[in-house]
Amino acid sequence: MADRKHLGALLLQATGSADYLEGLRSLADTKGMRLEVHGLHKGRTVIAVKEEDIYRAPGLPFIEPELRDGRSEIERALRGKLPKLVSIIPIEGTF
Repeated sequence: MADRKHLGALLLQATGSADYLEGLRSLADTKGMRLEVHGLHKGRTVIAVKEEDIYRAPGLPFIEPELRDGRSEIERALRGKLPKLVSIIPIEGTF
């Protein structure tokens, strides 16, 4: 069971493929940070536990869970080239 404080970090771990998480850890390493199950660390200090903050700290936009497959999402996010997900709101039809 997760406590509320670490829920974002645990969601990130649960929704990313192994390849994706390894890429995210590698990016964090290049920025002097360490991604662990309970959050993003700099030295001995936890600097981010919410998903959005974990992405923001190394300079990434939020990557939706549906895109976390380990197929260059991180590189595309760094270039501002993530695909837009389809949502139900803009879908209209005739009956």
